[in-house]
Amino acid sequence: MNTANDVLIVDDDPIAQSIYKSYFASIGIHKTHSALTGKQGLQLLSGEAVGVGLIILDIHMPEMDGIECLRHLHTLKYSGHLVIGSSAHRADCESAQKLALLYGLNLLGFISKPLTKRKLEQVLNPKDAFAPSQLAS
Repeated sequence: MNTANDVLIVDDDPIAQSIYKSYFASIGIHKTHSALTGKQGLQLLSGEAVGVGLIILDIHMPEMDGIECLRHLHTLKYSGHLVIGSSAHRADCESAQKLALLYGLNLLGFISKPLTKRKLEQVLNPKDAFAPSQLAS
């Protein structure tokens, strides 16, 4: 069974998923899981073999969006780290961030799309409370 070192990428854009996975691999984190919807992400999160320490969450996705997923993360008492990444309108992004904080989720920050390595590094800065090296096993 894994410890809470895995990364869960919940994003319906395969290009974004590929960029995230490539970034994490470049810093030595290879335990990444992907979901195309919030519902799939929650199913992976509840799996016994997955110990997720970081969730990257898109806002607009089919079936279950990121906003509804935030509510479920709160209900599940998810205690790992969270990053919201989206190309949604600014107001939607700000609302999602405020909601995550109101739910008491450990929000590290927001990444606007299109994704770049620099944007990822700014949110996942090792000098902050979360260091990517903490995820490496």
